[in-house]
Amino acid sequence: MARFGDANIEPMLKKFGVPVTATYLGADYSSSGIVDESDEEQTQTQFGAIVGRVFSVTVKTDALPGIAEGGLLEVDGKVYTIVSVRRIDDGLVTRVLCTRD
Repeated sequence: MARFGDANIEPMLKKFGVPVTATYLGADYSSSGIVDESDEEQTQTQFGAIVGRVFSVTVKTDALPGIAEGGLLEVDGKVYTIVSVRRIDDGLVTRVLCTRD
């Protein structure tokens, strides 16, 4: 997978991103994030794979301090619950998996 340098991340988020806001210790942190909805394999059974819809947001790793599983993330005006937070590739960006209640 291609790795992006720090100089490439901001233009990419500016071009493809939507507004993302997280609240941590009473302070709001806003940034841009790239939204992706895809079908991914959730588990494997003897009859085949079980596939589910996954909603994720990719943000610059240091943009939203304190984001953690179980927290809330507002993405383009809609509120989501954070399921997992994972740095990807070289660690400059983070993939946040979310669900809507």
